[in-house]
This record gives sequence, structure tokens and C-alpha cells, in this order.
Amino acid sequence: MVESGGRRTDLSGMDKNSEQLVDLQSRVAFQENTLNQIDAVVVSQQQQIDKLERAVAVLAQRLGSLEQVSGLVDGTDDQPPPHY
Repeated sequence: MVESGGRRTDLSGMDKNSEQLVDLQSRVAFQENTLNQIDAVVVSQQQQIDKLERAVAVLAQRLGSLEQVSGLVDGTDDQPPPHY
């Protein structure tokens, strides 16, 4: 114990508090780093999703065009073959 200005201070308690503070700061820094990494992954995945959605839209449009050209849209595909 150290007396300063009439107050007694326990240095071992201060050391323990200091260690706890350093430990908490270290944990926060680690969590911030982890969150930044997760954020980067989420951004990358969202970009991939956007790209895939555009590709699906293009393919759906192409399929629609092919169906119209081939006459599948008018329902001829639902009729049984002529030998029935």
C-alpha cells in the first residue's frame, strides 16, 4: 500500500485492474478484427448473389424467347401424342 495525499492505494489492485483493462482492450480489438473479416465476406457474397440474380434473369429471358419461338407457349406441349 502507498499513501498519497492521505489516501491509501493498493498497488496490487491497480495492477489487477490494469491487467483486466488490457485484457478487455485486447478482446475488443480481436472482435473488431473478426467483424471486419465477416463484413468483407458478406460484401463478397452479396456481390456474388447480385451477379447470379442477373444471370438468372438473363437466362429466364432467353428461355422465354425460346419458348415463344418453338411454340411451347401455346400449350401444344400439354396435348398427348397423336397415337393415343
